[in-house]
Amino acid sequence: MKKSLVFGVLVLLALPLMPAGCQNANTTTGEGSVEVSEGVLRTAKWMKFDYNGNLEKIKRNDNKALMDFLDFHAAVDGIDGINHGVTCLELIPVVSDNSFAEVLVLLKPNLRKLVLDRLVLAQGRTKKEVLRKPLAEWAPATWAALNNKPIPANPNFRKIDPETGKPASGSDAVPANAPADAGKREGGQ
Repeated sequence: MKKSLVFGVLVLLALPLMPAGCQNANTTTGEGSVEVSEGVLRTAKWMKFDYNGNLEKIKRNDNKALMDFLDFHAAVDGIDGINHGVTCLELIPVVSDNSFAEVLVLLKPNLRKLVLDRLVLAQGRTKKEVLRKPLAEWAPATWAALNNKPIPANPNFRKIDPETGKPASGSDAVPANAPADAGKREGGQ
């Protein structure tokens, strides 16, 4: 009896704290909207990271802003990390699968693995049903980049300079994670 009473009191004391971690706001970006967690915004503010400013830059196809946004995964953990993953997952169709993949190939392997794990977890939290399908179905370039596989052939794929976030000189170059023979035609030419 005493244990159940103590447990009941603890639950009642913890109840007001629960909604605070679940508050989300929708922010319009590009052609769609993405979910932005209040908890992530608080963490970003504490770290002096302009979260919404980066979202606006990403909307204008700023690959450097997208790289900074993906790097932010290293700074957040727990539920904020997963909620940031939801925002990133919902950004893929806004910026395009190929644009997202172009930046992913520039990430360090450990960070790319973290982003992969968070995007998979985010699929269970997003309210957008289409994004709950396997990434390989609706974002094949992103899936390939996350798994260090060659990105499916796309004539619009550009290699990005990691310093500037702009297309590299010779931007028609084969992406960094493509196999060595990617530029050769069949028959060894």
